[in-house]
Amino acid sequence: MNKGPGNSSRRAFWESRAGSWLALFAIYTILTLFFAAVSFIDLAIGGQHSDPAKIFLWNGTRFYLWAFLSPLVIHLAHRYRLDRTTWLKLAPLHFLASVVWSLIHASLNLTIYWSTAAPEARRLVPSLVARAQGMGETFALGVLVYWIVLFAVYGIDSYRHYQQERLRNAHLESELAQAQLSALKMQLQPHFLFNTLHSLTDLVLEDPEAATKMIARLGDFLRHTIEGPSRAIISLEEELEFVHSYLEIEKVRFQDRLEVALEIAPETRRAQVPNLILQPLVENAIRHGLSARRGRGRLLISARRYNEKLEITITDNGAGLTNGNGEGRQSGVGLSNTRSRLRHLYGDRQSLQLRSEAPEGTRVTLLFPFDVGLSAPPENGVIA
Repeated sequence: MNKGPGNSSRRAFWESRAGSWLALFAIYTILTLFFAAVSFIDLAIGGQHSDPAKIFLWNGTRFYLWAFLSPLVIHLAHRYRLDRTTWLKLAPLHFLASVVWSLIHASLNLTIYWSTAAPEARRLVPSLVARAQGMGETFALGVLVYWIVLFAVYGIDSYRHYQQERLRNAHLESELAQAQLSALKMQLQPHFLFNTLHSLTDLVLEDPEAATKMIARLGDFLRHTIEGPSRAIISLEEELEFVHSYLEIEKVRFQDRLEVALEIAPETRRAQVPNLILQPLVENAIRHGLSARRGRGRLLISARRYNEKLEITITDNGAGLTNGNGEGRQSGVGLSNTRSRLRHLYGDRQSLQLRSEAPEGTRVTLLFPFDVGLSAPPENGVIA
């Protein structure tokens, strides 16, 4: 069976029509029950007894006829739409339509009423004057019902239009935000490649074997970048795997002078984070913090849940924010880019802070709403 888009739209159309008819039927059924109850009580107070089923039938005839004729009003409402520019021109047309519509309804209603309800109906309403009065009341009420249905159609249409506008604006805002985030992400990749190629230039002259190894790991990193997730939000596990592939490149340059450790709290195993949010911060810590250190450098990446938010910290034991190092570290492309992405995604519900550690080093702290996905991050420990 073909289940293409055409079938789906047709099914949605008929489901919408069926829903509208059900709503119409429910409204007129409620009105039938209400007026039938009023008629029954009125007859009982006057000392006249009648069959409740027949009273329901007589009232139902009137209201279900309105339900049957309502699609004509809906068609006229859409065909000759009343608004500020057409009100004076089309209001008389709708008034005439309401008169004709109500006459049709009243004629059908009384024909069915007198043919099905006699002779008891004649006993309850014996005179022609009373019958004419009933005809007039039904006609006047029909005109009122026409206008109620007309404005109900416009009210529903306005609400649907409002909802569609909201949805369209939400889609536009989402597309704009995604475009901005993609542009920010694209800025990071050439920035990283420039730094890596600069390191390779030095290694080619100083240590060709290490340069060869770095090129191989750079290839692995680029393959991971291309084949990795393209979603704006990924799990902490996926992000840490990406950081790991980057650190493999840096370990070639640092050799045995770089130690990287993870301290990931169990409850953050499925935490969702922005794609490519940690790599520029880790690169910043290595480039501005650990590169100038002569001894063994240590980089710690930790994550924990804190007051319904995810707190991620990147701590190094390199140069702090003093001695002229702070300006370059706080104004780099990676850091400013990360701030912009967090602001786009979370607004005021995020923060990114840098501070010097005692006696040495720098700590970067990310804080944004905690959300749980479906995948789990790596275990705590040192990245091999």
